[in-house]
Amino acid sequence: MVKGSSFRDKKDLIDAGYFKSERLVNLAKHDYRLEPNVTFSPDMKWIVFRSNMLGPTHVFAVEIAKP
Repeated sequence: MVKGSSFRDKKDLIDAGYFKSERLVNLAKHDYRLEPNVTFSPDMKWIVFRSNMLGPTHVFAVEIAKP
């Protein structure tokens, strides 16, 4: 770090904004004793999670990329 400089001097490090939520899956029947353990696919187009909403535990993927 250069003497006399700090991250506080960098105005472009923080940008105000907001997130808009969108329901991708209805997990109303999910038993939350099992954590869904949500992860993103490497191409950031899918959310992969596990759920027991249909009885036994299964792995699900939901597409998040807009067509």
